[in-house]
Amino acid sequence: MLPSLLALLFLGSVTAYQRGAPITLCYDPYPHHHAFRSEEPLPYTIQLDKQTYNPGDMIKVTVSGTEPFNGLQIAVHTLNGDWNTLFGEFMNYSQALQAYPYYDNVMNCLTHSEKSVNTNSEVFYWKAPAVNYGDLIFSATLVKSFEVFWVNVTAEIRAASIANVITPPQSTIGYGSFDSKLDLSECGKESGCITHPANCKEGIDGDCMFAVAYMPVSGGVRFRLTHYKTEEQSSYMALGISEDEFMDHDETFTCSQDGTSVDLAHGYNPAMYNIKVQSNTTTNIAVEVVDDSLVCEFTRPETSSFNYYGHTGLDTHKIDYMNGIRTPEHHLYVAFGERYAGSHSSVVKHHILPIVSTSKVSFGDNSRHSFYTLALGVKAHIILMAISWAAVAGVAMVVARYYKDGFLNSTDRLWGLKPWFQVHRILISTLGILTGVAFIVIFVHYGKINQLVHAACGIVVVGLTTLQIIVGIARPDPGTIKRTVFNWFHRLTAISAYILAAATMLIGAKIEYMNQTMQTSVFGLLFAMVLLPVVILIILEIIGCQKDESSPETQAKSTNGMQVEEKEAADPKGVPSSHKTSFAIFITFVVAMTALLIAFIIVVAIL
Repeated sequence: MLPSLLALLFLGSVTAYQRGAPITLCYDPYPHHHAFRSEEPLPYTIQLDKQTYNPGDMIKVTVSGTEPFNGLQIAVHTLNGDWNTLFGEFMNYSQALQAYPYYDNVMNCLTHSEKSVNTNSEVFYWKAPAVNYGDLIFSATLVKSFEVFWVNVTAEIRAASIANVITPPQSTIGYGSFDSKLDLSECGKESGCITHPANCKEGIDGDCMFAVAYMPVSGGVRFRLTHYKTEEQSSYMALGISEDEFMDHDETFTCSQDGTSVDLAHGYNPAMYNIKVQSNTTTNIAVEVVDDSLVCEFTRPETSSFNYYGHTGLDTHKIDYMNGIRTPEHHLYVAFGERYAGSHSSVVKHHILPIVSTSKVSFGDNSRHSFYTLALGVKAHIILMAISWAAVAGVAMVVARYYKDGFLNSTDRLWGLKPWFQVHRILISTLGILTGVAFIVIFVHYGKINQLVHAACGIVVVGLTTLQIIVGIARPDPGTIKRTVFNWFHRLTAISAYILAAATMLIGAKIEYMNQTMQTSVFGLLFAMVLLPVVILIILEIIGCQKDESSPETQAKSTNGMQVEEKEAADPKGVPSSHKTSFAIFITFVVAMTALLIAFIIVVAIL
């Protein structure tokens, strides 16, 4: 996630891609600006010096507007063919532009080459293909600013002759047929499947959200993706196939609709982002929207390879599912969200965590599996940190601040020392161990720094915790100037660590990949757990201020309010009422904190 986050931070500061639109957008030129196309009136046009073409003709193209544009991408497609096929060749363009050999090793995709073009007009030439492909269309994306852009700015060019027209490659999407063996009712019999929720039922009254069905067929694996009750006209469901629990260096299949058409796009994740790939190996593609459910079905060969354009240029990825048919080798991921209006197949980055198969699946196994949302390592990290900082730290602070004279009597002893000191020491040691384990668990799970802000704050918290423990072990003797400095430093460091830990946890609860239910429930419980110790501290502070300043116990502590002494004050006769009250408050606090913690663990465990 770190590369993706850094990319977002970088892209947010520019008006267009620094070195031009990436070659991967030649297939579907929708800018990856994390924004929707502009609905403002279009200020740009594409003008051709000829309205018809013969094979090999040179056509002058002028892209101009009443306002400067900072980004440009243009390609030529057949009117009714596959957008993966580009036609002709761009030539004689300015130094502000660059061309890509996206299709058939010809410069047929043109974009800007600098940070921004910043011009009202660009003129270049397009050389028609060597054969007559019939009527074609220029389609451009024009960027005014990072947030304001237009897609599908078009100009048609007709074939000068209807004779000797070569039929261009046609899209195979939608020409396949559905196999009834992949119906959910056949899962466990003729096919295997994964559903969310587990054991859900399909149909108008069903509770299924997603289903992935699969079965081996001759030479490959057939899949069906079903997004039930999509509600949105522009929506998508994407399947990722991975050998581990991280969707990088893995292929994807995205089934999407825009209200008028359904598309299946083959993609690849070079890292934590997705690109479209040039591939014709996915066959027998069937798509439909029925009863508000989006359905895509296709066959994937057992072995194949495809080309993709990464940061280092053209690369090849090889796929081998032969063993996966017989043995569980792959996790299945499902992401979902909204498709960009006006795009061919570009989708909005999923705003919640993808759901992942609870275990690896075998494509030849007719079992029914289920998905999970939060990985076990992530759950362990969340629960351990919540126990450490929302529960243990709060109790440790309250004990150290208000129970130095014992919980009921100032003569109380625990292993030879005052109870507050022993309890505080045990709690802080526990906090340090749990925090360290939680940090190690999440790092081992991801294998790298993830969620930059949250991770950076967490690292500082671990550092402050370690410092607190070391300083506590080396505390000076009572009654010295060093002890006074120690007391101030120890308290300020503790407060800083607690505030930062609370902020870090609340930031984590609002990580964008968690869905709204997760964010609301986890954030609410964490906030209550963090706030409760603060409320108790305020209540006990008020009680302390109401004590008689001349009382023996108060005078015994008046030498230095910051000191942490093991000396006991004069033993009062009986149990002061203030002790009884504060002890009752403490017990109530611990019970309430325990209840909140149990509720928190239950909520996180079922996510």
